[in-house]
Amino acid sequence: MQPPDQDIPSFMRPGQLLTDHSNVAVRVQRVLGGGMGLVACGPGVGQYANRWFALKMIRPELLDERARQRFLTEALTWCGVWPHANIMQAQFVTEIAGIPFLVLDYAAHGNLRDALGQSLGIPQALRYAQHIAAGLLALHTPDPARLRPHPIVHRDLKPENILLYATVLGYPFAALTDLGLAKALAEGD
Repeated sequence: MQPPDQDIPSFMRPGQLLTDHSNVAVRVQRVLGGGMGLVACGPGVGQYANRWFALKMIRPELLDERARQRFLTEALTWCGVWPHANIMQAQFVTEIAGIPFLVLDYAAHGNLRDALGQSLGIPQALRYAQHIAAGLLALHTPDPARLRPHPIVHRDLKPENILLYATVLGYPFAALTDLGLAKALAEGD
């Protein structure tokens, strides 16, 4: 959902260069908004020119110390998830203009909510269901060999949090995103 212009900080409006001057540089094409966050999407610049990124942040008016800590917890949890085709890859956390950002891969085909407004057909709906189940299984399966001894529960699974990205054989892959409410469960929780 496109937020109103007055809700977008001037440094991340379309056309602006969003950079931390070392790890990422993105020319903002569009900004999407959700309940607590904003996501700037665009192509990389310079050494990053061969790909698009999505940079997620907390809305500045909501960014107090508690929100910052929750965001960083989400970001570090997400970055620590082992790469999986059905979980949107979080690259790293950085700071731009004093605000923490989570740098994510870009999903060129939007989200499942948008796709549901079109005619999916049963075969495609079943493919997406398989992708979602595979992503959830990857999160829910502890893997001590990869330093994740506990499962992760998403806790905010909804069509807006399923992104559609790279097309294979004419069909986009579905991937879980927005681990903001995810919780690593210790045994007994």
